[in-house]
Amino acid sequence: STASLINPRAQHGASVLADGRILVTGGWASAGVISSAELYTPATKSWTGAPAMPVGRSEHTSTVLADGRVLVAGGKPSLSTLGGASAAIYDPPSNSWIAVPDMSAPRFGHQAILLASGKVLVSGGRNSGGYLGSAELFDPASNSWSSAPLMNSPRHYHTSTLLADGRVLVAGGQINSSIFTATAEIYDPAANTWTVVAPMSVARGFHAAAVLANQQIFVFGGRNGPSGPNLGTAERYDPATNAWTSLVGQGSPRFNHSIVAFGDGSVLVIGGQANSMPEVWKP
Repeated sequence: STASLINPRAQHGASVLADGRILVTGGWASAGVISSAELYTPATKSWTGAPAMPVGRSEHTSTVLADGRVLVAGGKPSLSTLGGASAAIYDPPSNSWIAVPDMSAPRFGHQAILLASGKVLVSGGRNSGGYLGSAELFDPASNSWSSAPLMNSPRHYHTSTLLADGRVLVAGGQINSSIFTATAEIYDPAANTWTVVAPMSVARGFHAAAVLANQQIFVFGGRNGPSGPNLGTAERYDPATNAWTSLVGQGSPRFNHSIVAFGDGSVLVIGGQANSMPEVWKP
């Protein structure tokens, strides 16, 4: 156990800063969506307050940029609002927030990932208009957003994982009010294109993905539909062969969890809804 957060929160953001501290942002609490932020220092096992974000948000993304700053984007500005377009950057040296232009579309439950170019790819999510197949790019150098091509499928609560060659694999997610998908596709930054790749063995949303030591992508858990069932299965994607392999055994079914891959090929599964017991997958 370690020190408790200053403010209780759920569906918040968390990012590891260059100095090893953890920035936690937003989320929702008993009073609704919050804008507060705080910093965890591992050496002292303590939390300190950080300046509040300009806008409260939950179910947003929090991405560490190449220069060590943190981009927060989108999310729900209130529990009843289906997505916001606002974004801001946290600057650790000055302990302050910097204004950023809005995204082109409000979104929550989306994904964001840092590319080798230093740009951030934001994909999918949902807003009042429905489930999104749109994607956009944030360029820290120009402090601006630009449109990327549409994905081949709308995706909400999907995963987005950086491959060793700099491309991005997105997998699964919810595509409408009643259907989750097993489909996957890859974004190529050099060509600025999306390409459909082999689908997973089962439809998943609210799942988690991590890069294994052999550079294959490990996917675990999630839900098979809006009401379940919850999944305890795992599979692995090999970019070299464009193939998924279902892994032997069953973990504890769960969704909205986290996973962490270690250098020996094992994966730690943490928390989630439906099951809170940590467990380890071993190759």
